[in-house]
Amino acid sequence: MSMNYLPRDEYDRLSIASKDLVKKVGGEARALEITGYKQATQISRCTTIDGLDRRFFPIKAVAELEADVVESGAIPPVTAVLAAMAGFDLVRRERCKGDVCALSSLGLMMKAVGEATASVTDAYADGKLTAKEKADSLARLLALADQVSRTIAILRGEQVSPENEEDI
Repeated sequence: MSMNYLPRDEYDRLSIASKDLVKKVGGEARALEITGYKQATQISRCTTIDGLDRRFFPIKAVAELEADVVESGAIPPVTAVLAAMAGFDLVRRERCKGDVCALSSLGLMMKAVGEATASVTDAYADGKLTAKEKADSLARLLALADQVSRTIAILRGEQVSPENEEDI
């Protein structure tokens, strides 16, 4: 007996995305090669929408197939559907490296220092620390710590994805 936790249309969307995934890697033969599956029926069962025999790719197979898709520059369809089902959009991050990123990151870090300082100063100004002030101070200090880590990585020459706080 099978238990379904998602509405039927969401399972259908995942099946369609799986079928799209196989197309994007070049078809069943290429999907067999990538996943190491031995029979085309294993791929077919994971890309069918109808029937009682409908199955889904294990996460390992999805990761292997989508890695191939991403390498070709395309958006991974199963991950995109899962993100959409959770209320998120899947977008490609730009890579950040070099002097412009270092200066930008240093600027963001100094802004985070100012915000954390103001938050903590305001919280302690009246000699009382409310739950809201404590939470706000903690959030500002954690944001500062994250930005400091990002800035250090950029200054070391490591590739770091840019952060846009409004998109998080």
